[in-house]
Amino acid sequence: MAARSSKRSRSGGGSNRATSSRRGARGAQAEPAAAEEGGIGIEGGAGIVTALILLAALILLDFHNGTAYGQGMFFK
Repeated sequence: MAARSSKRSRSGGGSNRATSSRRGARGAQAEPAAAEEGGIGIEGGAGIVTALILLAALILLDFHNGTAYGQGMFFK
């Protein structure tokens, strides 16, 4: 096994790590967490759109049954 060579200069050879970590701590201050936006979101929107499409399908089926067979609930 080869011996490790330590080529560090005397002027701050070991201080690079400490300096960079201090810079990172000072520069990266924690920002307050963003508040969640209001609204219904994608899941709520998908549910509402689905309900509207189902309601429209029921009305169209009733319209067809009413005009073709005279047996619709709303259309006769």
